[in-house]
Amino acid sequence: MEKNLFLNKSAIKILLLDDEPFMLKLLAQMLRHLGYSSLSTCESGRAALDLFADPGEHPDLILLDLNMPEMDGVEFVRHLVEHRYSGGLILVSGEDERMLQSVEKLVRAHKITVLGYLTKPVTPALLAALIERWHPPAQDARRASKKIYSADEIRVALANGQLLNYFQPKVLVMTGEVIGVETLVRWQHPIDGLVFPD
Repeated sequence: MEKNLFLNKSAIKILLLDDEPFMLKLLAQMLRHLGYSSLSTCESGRAALDLFADPGEHPDLILLDLNMPEMDGVEFVRHLVEHRYSGGLILVSGEDERMLQSVEKLVRAHKITVLGYLTKPVTPALLAALIERWHPPAQDARRASKKIYSADEIRVALANGQLLNYFQPKVLVMTGEVIGVETLVRWQHPIDGLVFPD
């Protein structure tokens, strides 16, 4: 897979699921350093399932520890299937590679997009490599384009310089001569990412 140069990191919702608080902090720090800011952390599968109560709040990407008490990673995957999860998944574990490969095959059999697996201790380079090849579902763009923003939100965007100009040349097809330019305005929303006009 090629590196995804158009990934809007601020719009990607990432769930970190691990029963070790230190590991959650470490992964969150790595992801923030890579430019991802919309992070949720949970120490149990049961707590993570609460995020699936609202379909609009489903994470786009989950980093899932396989070895957790109460509900392990494989059981959590079964719940993802029930919730028709359409995002990406990265398996994280201290298990040996054969075990991780077996679980990866099982998850793929359930039609969940697995970006790969990481063995603990996780390195920032391997984490970045997995995520940067990923092409997330376009649901975020659809959600952002259907959202209605208030006049106050637009005033704040203007005041904070969040509106960006994109210039598109107007070219005569017959000669290739540039005869003008069209300016397109896009809103770089701090949460919703790049907002296009409806």
